Amino acid sequence: MTYPTVVASTWQSLHDRLEDWGLKPGADSGTPMTRGCILKTWGNVETGLWECTPGGWTVVDRPDEESVIILAGRARVTDADGTVTEISEGSTVVFPQGWHGRWDVEETIVKYYVSIR
Repeated sequence: MTYPTVVASTWQSLHDRLEDWGLKPGADSGTPMTRGCILKTWGNVETGLWECTPGGWTVVDRPDEESVIILAGRARVTDADGTVTEISEGSTVVFPQGWHGRWDVEETIVKYYVSIR
């Protein structure tokens, strides 16, 4: 039986692999520019790194479920009911499919994500 190779790295070493993904669609505050790289996909699961400069946008009916670990930066996430969550390095967050809310990035943020469609 063969086993897959383990790939271990620091997120900083992967930072050089980030590609320009452009202005965050739907941005209504600031100029949130995004970069990212997809690390692995299998079936309906995707993992990757995502970076965003300061700015804000509203999310309506999120199409996937996403779990994230914040690696750097700072942001405020506001649920549709008005609940505000401050996130920063070390925070873990789960955004359920169908989530409505708002992101306001205050300091360039980097997240590791796993999304399931």
